[in-house]
Amino acid sequence: HHTEEEVSEFANMEKGVNNLNRAISKYAAEIWKKRIPDGLSTELAGYVSASSDFERIGDHYENLLELSARKVDTSVTFSPQADEEFWDMYATVDEAVMNAVGAVATDDIQQVNKVLD
Repeated sequence: HHTEEEVSEFANMEKGVNNLNRAISKYAAEIWKKRIPDGLSTELAGYVSASSDFERIGDHYENLLELSARKVDTSVTFSPQADEEFWDMYATVDEAVMNAVGAVATDDIQQVNKVLD
């Protein structure tokens, strides 16, 4: 379970991810203005797309954190089944994000496939 402090800390990191995503997109647009080989253009498009995906994942992850913090700080209660499903979903998202970060960092196709599975 997450505290309001953890949610706030993640929100700050999420702002950083948003800024990085904008900077990557802007930089890529500058590169595309120049004539670059098709293969390089395709690879660059993949990185821009991945950056955008990470930004969107961060938004969803932040929403999950806020929900988990709200569950702790208020009288909101889930049924045992809903509570179990919530934490299963949270763990799945957490694992997928870690694998996705690793896949991008290492260009590891096995980790990419793990995320897709």
